[in-house]
Amino acid sequence: MSTGQRFSAPSEQPITSLRVIGLQRLLEQKNQVKANLATTQSYLTAADTALSSISSMVSEARATALGVLGTTATDTQRASAALQIQQTIQQLLDAGNQKFRGRYLFAGSTTEVRPFAITGNNLVEFYGNEKLLSSYVDTDLLSENNVLGSEVFGAISTAVQGTVDLQPRLRFDTPLADLNNGAGVELGSIVISDGNKSATVDLSSAHTIGDVAMLIRRNSARIPVNVEVTSQGLKIQLNASSGDLSIRDVGNGTTARQLGIHREMGVGTSPIVGANLNPCLKPTTRLTDILGSPARAALRFQGADNDFYIEADRNGESLNGVKIRLIDDPSITVGEEFVEYDPDAKEISVYIDETHTQARDVVAAINNAYSAGKLPFFAYLDPTDQELYPGQGLVFPTPP
Repeated sequence: MSTGQRFSAPSEQPITSLRVIGLQRLLEQKNQVKANLATTQSYLTAADTALSSISSMVSEARATALGVLGTTATDTQRASAALQIQQTIQQLLDAGNQKFRGRYLFAGSTTEVRPFAITGNNLVEFYGNEKLLSSYVDTDLLSENNVLGSEVFGAISTAVQGTVDLQPRLRFDTPLADLNNGAGVELGSIVISDGNKSATVDLSSAHTIGDVAMLIRRNSARIPVNVEVTSQGLKIQLNASSGDLSIRDVGNGTTARQLGIHREMGVGTSPIVGANLNPCLKPTTRLTDILGSPARAALRFQGADNDFYIEADRNGESLNGVKIRLIDDPSITVGEEFVEYDPDAKEISVYIDETHTQARDVVAAINNAYSAGKLPFFAYLDPTDQELYPGQGLVFPTPP
């Protein structure tokens, strides 16, 4: 009895069987592609219908607005036009939130999220995204099957790019990784010399620019220096009346260069003023640390644990040039130091007892006056000058 079949099992004709299986798979793929095309066509048709209505609504709103613009229309007519436009906006919102087969047409790939909503400020907010959906329209060809609401409605505004360099201020706690516009610093050792002696300082343990300042000051015992973290970089100066200050890298290192303090030629007793370290702007950057820096002065005295800073409480030049005087008053007892500020003469006077007043007492007196609103400056101890007893070193009157 004949069945009309060339074979009943693949093993009877293996090569022919493989061809049949391949053709069967191709037919299945083509059927799926056909279904995909029908689905894609239905979504695009629905989107096209919505777009046609959107185009008509925009044209009507424009005509309504132009009808009362620059004419003799009355306030009542203008109010009526405004109401019509508001209604049109609501209709546009409804069109933007149109669904087809349970899918929002203009939400991007977030098809279950309502893409448009009016906020409390009477503004329209977009909750979709800008991702296209694709499906196979042939065995090896993908085609998009949605329209982006962000393009149709201009839902996402162009990013605003600032044109002003905000120039973040360098602070004692600025991470080294933020320096040089975020490129950071490759840490190693540097050599400090006063022209006669040299000291090698290992900076590999530093994490902030303040760490660098403290390591330089504390590890250069043979070469006493003062180190200041300015608003832009480091300032290093010999703590001596003579010498020839220089700083270089060890071997092929680049730490001193990247910190902006590399000076192989000595500068004498003048300070090495480091290059601008350009800390990068971050979301956590304080607003007070951009667009300028406040006036600041370092007060340094012989001995240890007695240096401190006085700093203005605002950026700008208005508080530049203020003189600071420490005046000996034998009637003062420790803890009763006080401050006078003359804004016209631009002078701060701090009354102390030179035999007992410590740096921390002066800092407290200045900060008490600041808290009381008597002067626009505050004070703090120099973090690099805290060896054994921070702030407990004596301070001395300003020479006449």
